Amino acid sequence: MNNNEKAYMWTCVDFSEGGEGKMENLACRFQNVEAAKDFHKQFEASQKFNIDAKAGKTKEELVFAETVDDEEEKADDDIDTNKTADAEGEE
Repeated sequence: MNNNEKAYMWTCVDFSEGGEGKMENLACRFQNVEAAKDFHKQFEASQKFNIDAKAGKTKEELVFAETVDDEEEKADDDIDTNKTADAEGEE
């Protein structure tokens, strides 16, 4: 994914199961470069926030990342890429 402008991969400790954290490799891919860049900007802001919070900065000193709204996944039923070809290579 290093050469893909629409995808990111990172490693983090996952505490979602409770107890001790587990190292996880995570990845995401976006529909376009602009969405990927927006994600990366917010991701870096979140990293800075965590570093500052661990350093003991007060709530007033911390810079909160902007909220990003979830986008609903939209399926396009007219896409031909999922159709299979017959034995002669024709649809």
